[in-house]
Amino acid sequence: MLICCVCSVQCESSSLLIDHLICFHRVLDSYECKQTDCTRIFSNRETFKNHLETKHPCQLPVKSNHQLSDVESSSVLSFESTSCLNFESSSGFESQNTSAPDVKTQVLLPDQFQAELSKSALIWIASLYHQDSVTRSLVQTIIDGHKKFICEGMTTLKSKVQVALLNCNSNEMKDILKMCDSFMTVFDFLDTEHKRIKAFTECGAYIAPKSYDIHTFSNEREISNPSEIVDNVVINPEMLTGQFIPIDLVLKGFLEINGVLPHILSYMDLLSSEVNILENVVQGDLWRKKIKPMFGDKIVFPVSLNFDDYEPDNALGSHAGVHKLGAAYLEISCLPPQFQGALKNKFLALLFHSSDRYVGNDSVFRPLLNILKLLETEGVIVVTSSGVFQIYFALTLILGDNLGLHGILGFMEGFCANFPCRICRANKTVVRKQVVSDLSLLRNKENYAADVLVNDGSLTGVHEECVFNRLKTFHVTENLSVDIMHDVLEGAFKYDMCSIINYLTRRQFFDYETLNDRVQAFVCGSSEYGNRPPIIQQESVVNEAVNFSASEMLFLVRYFGLIVGDMVPEDDPVWKFYLVMLSILDILCSPSVSLVEIKWLDNFISKHHTMYIDLFQQHLKPKHHFMLHYSFLIRLVGPLIRIWCMRFESKHREGKLYAQVSCNRTNLPKSISIKHQLKLCFRFLTQSGLVQNFDYPTLDLYNSLENSENFCEIRGLVPDFVRSWCRVKWLTTNSVKYSVGMVLVIALDEEFPVFGIIHSILVNDQSKDVYFIVKELKTVHFDEHVHAYQVHISNVTWGFVALSELITYLPSIVRVLESKHYVTCRHIL
Repeated sequence: MLICCVCSVQCESSSLLIDHLICFHRVLDSYECKQTDCTRIFSNRETFKNHLETKHPCQLPVKSNHQLSDVESSSVLSFESTSCLNFESSSGFESQNTSAPDVKTQVLLPDQFQAELSKSALIWIASLYHQDSVTRSLVQTIIDGHKKFICEGMTTLKSKVQVALLNCNSNEMKDILKMCDSFMTVFDFLDTEHKRIKAFTECGAYIAPKSYDIHTFSNEREISNPSEIVDNVVINPEMLTGQFIPIDLVLKGFLEINGVLPHILSYMDLLSSEVNILENVVQGDLWRKKIKPMFGDKIVFPVSLNFDDYEPDNALGSHAGVHKLGAAYLEISCLPPQFQGALKNKFLALLFHSSDRYVGNDSVFRPLLNILKLLETEGVIVVTSSGVFQIYFALTLILGDNLGLHGILGFMEGFCANFPCRICRANKTVVRKQVVSDLSLLRNKENYAADVLVNDGSLTGVHEECVFNRLKTFHVTENLSVDIMHDVLEGAFKYDMCSIINYLTRRQFFDYETLNDRVQAFVCGSSEYGNRPPIIQQESVVNEAVNFSASEMLFLVRYFGLIVGDMVPEDDPVWKFYLVMLSILDILCSPSVSLVEIKWLDNFISKHHTMYIDLFQQHLKPKHHFMLHYSFLIRLVGPLIRIWCMRFESKHREGKLYAQVSCNRTNLPKSISIKHQLKLCFRFLTQSGLVQNFDYPTLDLYNSLENSENFCEIRGLVPDFVRSWCRVKWLTTNSVKYSVGMVLVIALDEEFPVFGIIHSILVNDQSKDVYFIVKELKTVHFDEHVHAYQVHISNVTWGFVALSELITYLPSIVRVLESKHYVTCRHIL
C-alpha cells in the first residue's frame, strides 16, 4: 500500500495515489514520499509517480503515530456552516491539511470526503481566476459546464453502483451513495460568482478592493419636459471613483505565509553586518540615519510605492487614452534578492482613471495615505508558527518614471520648465552645461518650504506641496529616487548612441547595412534572445528618435563593442566616449556596489558629460542632469538597479492582458482590481511564499553523471554524494536560465575573473541543491577596446561549483571576434 503525503490515506497502486492527489489535493508545491524509510521530495507529479513505480512497486501498510483527534475531526472543513472554508490557523492561511489521520482507515468518511472535495474545488476555481487571460464570465461558463458534465455522469454511475451494491452492508452503501452525491453537488456552493467570492472571503483568502470617491460634481443637462423642472435643467450629481486595496490586510496575509517573515528577518540581519558594500535600501543613509531610528527597537520594514500610468487599450487605436489608468503598487523593499523581482511580490494598492488626476493628488491618493499612516503608527499583527509579531512599515521610496514622479510629488511636469530637477534647484541654463554635481543646490526642507510659499512653479519648479509629506517617515527632499531604465536606457544613452552611430557612419567606418547585418547576426544567449534591437534606420538616428525598448538599448550598448569594434580605430575619441558609457553601465547594473565604485561612478559621469558636450557640440538633456545625482543617491538608498521600474512595467501586463480579453469598460479599474485580488487569493489559498522555484526537463531525471562521456576525467573532482544526482541539460530558477554551453563566473583571482563553460548541471531532486561541472577558461586579459574578457579554451581544466557560490548569478556565452574568444560580464564584478 502507498501512503498519501498529505492525508496519509493508503492506496493500492501508484496510479490510484496520483489520482487521489489530483482529486483531493490538486495543487502541491512538492510531493514527499511517505513510504517506508524513504524521505525523497519531488517537484512534480510525474517524477513522483516514476519514483513510486521504480522504488516502491509494492508497499505494505505502515503504522503512523499521528492520530486524528476528535477536535481535529470536528474542525474538518464543512460547507454546511456559515464559513465555507476554514483555512485559518495559527500561522495564517493554510493550503493543505498536514495532520495525518490514522493510516488504518483506508478511505475517508463521507463528511471528510465532501470537505476535501469541496476544498479541492475551491482551489481549482481559484487557479482559473489566477490566469490573466481568463475572464470572470469564462470562469462561470467553465463551472456551469463542469457541473452539468459531473451531474449527468454521476447520476448514471450512482444508479449502476446502487444496483451493484444491493447485497452490501447498508451503511457502506449509504456512505458510497453519499460520496456520489458529494461529487454531484460539489459546485452547488460555488455555482455563482457571488457564492465564490463569499467562500474566498470567509476563508480569509480574498481581500476585496474598495471603491472610493475622488470627486463629486453636478452634471447639468436639458430635459424635454419644461413643466416639471424649472429652467429646463436637472441637476445630476456624478462621482469620479477609484479602487483601493486594503494593503494592510495584504501585507499581513503575505507575512503570515509560512516562512516569509523568517526569510525577511534573516536577510535584514545579514545586511546589518555589511557596511562597505551596499546591496539594499536598508544599508543606505536614508534608512540607517533617518527612518530606522524613528522606530527604536520595533520591527519595521521599508516599503516602496511605484506609480505609473498605462494604456489598457490599443495605444494606436481610436480609443487610445480614453481608458488610461493610473496604478500604484506597493512592495516590501527588504526581500531577499532572489525574490525581489517576482511580480507576485508587488501588490496593487490603488487604481483609477488617469484623467481623474486633474482633481488633485490629495483626493486621488487619500485612501492610500490613510493606510500608510496606519502602517507606520500602528503596524499589523502577524501571527506565525514562531509567535505573534507587531510589524511596522515605513514608506521609504516613491518610484516611477520622471513624469509620474513629478506629477504625484508636486513638481512641474514639463521638463522644459525653468527648474526641471526635483532633486536640486538648478535652472535649465545650468542643467544644459553642468558636468559636476553641486551639493549646495540640493533641495532641503527649508528651501522647499520657501518654494511652496512662493506658489509659482516657473520660479521654483514646485507646483504644489507633496501630499506624502504628511507621513512622518517621508519627505520629498529626503526620500529621493531615480529610475535608470527611463533616465539612462530610454533617455541619455538613446541620445548618446544616436550621436555615436551617426559619427561612425559619417566617418565611413561602416554603413547602416553592415551595422544591421551584424546586429541581426550577433550571437545571443537564450536569456537575451528577445532583446535584440530592430533594424536601425538612418533617419531615426539623425533625428535622435530611435524607438528601442530599455532591454533593446541595454543589449545594443553592452555588445556594441563586439558587434562593430573591430572596424573602429582604438584611438578614436568617440569610441573612448562609448567606453566611458560602458563603465557607467557596469556600475549601474551591479546588484551590489562598493564605496570605491561609487567614487568611480561620479568620475565616469562627469567625464561622460564633458566629452558629450565637447565631441558632439550639444547641450545636456535633463536626463543627463539626473545622472549627476546618482553617486549621492546610491549612498542614500543603495544600488539603483534595485529600484528601477523594469519589473513594475512588467506588472502592468497583468492588467493589460485582462483588459484585452474583457469587453467591459463600464468600470475598468474595478474589473482589473478584482482580477488582481483573485490572483492573490489563489496565492493565499495555496500558501505560495518565498520559494525558489526550479524548472528542468523531467526526461533527464534518471540520467546520472556516471553516464556522461567525460566521467573518467571528472570522477576525482566530484564528491560521492552528488554522483547519483540528476544530470539535466538546462535549469531555470528565479527567471534565470542555465544551460550546457553557457559561461559562469566561478571565482575571482588577483587579476581577472575565472570563467567556466557549463558541462553538466547536477540537481538534487529532493533538496533542490544545484551544482555545475564546468570546463575552466583561461582569462588572457581584459580587452578595453571591446570591453570584454579575452579567454583561451584549448586547455581543459575541470571545475565544480554550487549555484549558491557563483560570483554572479547571470550567465554569459563565449563569442568570437576575429578568431578570438570573448566573454562579456553584465555588470562590474
